[in-house]
Amino acid sequence: MKYCEEECSQNHNQIEELSNELDRKDEELEQMKRKIKQKEEIHNEDKICLKKYQEENATLFNERTVIEKQLEVQVEKLEDYEHKIDELRQIKKHFEEECSQNHNQIEELSNELDRKDEE
Repeated sequence: MKYCEEECSQNHNQIEELSNELDRKDEELEQMKRKIKQKEEIHNEDKICLKKYQEENATLFNERTVIEKQLEVQVEKLEDYEHKIDELRQIKKHFEEECSQNHNQIEELSNELDRKDEE
């Protein structure tokens, strides 16, 4: 009988120890679940941030593309203006040469007229 009591007592102690260990394991499991949930939340936030970053990046890329095209148009206009300025310089140079020739002709004709008047 005493043997049964001792065995029963040992079994009871083992049950108590196993119950305590089970409680610790349950608590560890709950902590792990909380950590997993936190990591999932962080992961979800990261996914949201990544999506937002990708959208902003796409927007900036589109804006950059528009600006580059505008810049190309402005460069073309500038090149056109430079070409027109060169043309106008050539025209001015031509008119200046023509004016100089006309002035010389006027001078010659005026001199000739003066000579004829003297005669």
